[in-house]
Amino acid sequence: MNKRITVPGFYEAPGLMTEIGIAASQLGDLPSDVSELCQLVQGWFVHVFWAKAHSYVPEPRQADDTRIRGVEEMFSRLAERNALPLSERREFTDRLLVDCRAYSVMLAALLIHSGIPARARCGFAGYFWPPSEHRWEDHWITEYWSRTEGRWLQADAQLDEVQQRSLRTDFDPSNLPSGRFLPAPQVWSACREGSMDPEAFRWDPFGGLTLIRWNLIRDVAALNQVEALGWDHWGGMFPLTDAPLSEESLNFYDEVARLCADDTQLQTLHAHYRDDLRLRAPRTVWLMRETEGNYITEPADLLAGDDEKLIAL
Repeated sequence: MNKRITVPGFYEAPGLMTEIGIAASQLGDLPSDVSELCQLVQGWFVHVFWAKAHSYVPEPRQADDTRIRGVEEMFSRLAERNALPLSERREFTDRLLVDCRAYSVMLAALLIHSGIPARARCGFAGYFWPPSEHRWEDHWITEYWSRTEGRWLQADAQLDEVQQRSLRTDFDPSNLPSGRFLPAPQVWSACREGSMDPEAFRWDPFGGLTLIRWNLIRDVAALNQVEALGWDHWGGMFPLTDAPLSEESLNFYDEVARLCADDTQLQTLHAHYRDDLRLRAPRTVWLMRETEGNYITEPADLLAGDDEKLIAL
């Protein structure tokens, strides 16, 4: 690609997963306030791990909602459940049962649709555990561009009122304080430099530099507008074990993490992503899922059968 990639311009248009499609005509006038957009998203979703906190038992038809990759398909499935106007909150049975990645991608899509540059980020959040635990949880959030401040701000659309009360949060989820969420490239660099402990970053039973590497690669893809599922694996994510990496591989990911931290290097990062199969998400990825207490991988189509998106991939 010879076209010059700039920030925030690159994130003003939707990508593979943030394209809204025909649902755009049904959205009407969206709120301009990011907090209100977060609440709108919360009215369409229920988090798979927080359903119990809402006293809700998910229905069998919601079981594979977490595998929906694109926003357009999310809206399509919402319409199948109930043809309510999108401005109205839904009963839990009519929502999608999703994880954090869906919240981040949907909020990014709405922000872009509203004319605000936005992007989903994959990394780790420090607010799901008490400070005494010194633990960071695998997580996704949304970054949006503040034209008045000339920088990225972070929002976590997943944190509804129930979660905020349970977690005793002391901040505005639509404008996260610095350091509450760390993108995976920043975590990789900090752990490699010795300023942070890799074992503090977890999604049980996975953790350490292995999980951080997975999220680093996912975040590189997301920065290139390919927001794969948190369970999708490809390229440099293998082997899916704690096997030590070669010095060349470690140095390679060090360089990639450095590029991710500098928006002026987006063009170079894109070239790395495009040309190196350790980073670039292929059409056929390996979807990890849990079955009978074990984790297995199976091939999955990143584009959900949509051949028209091949050129964008």
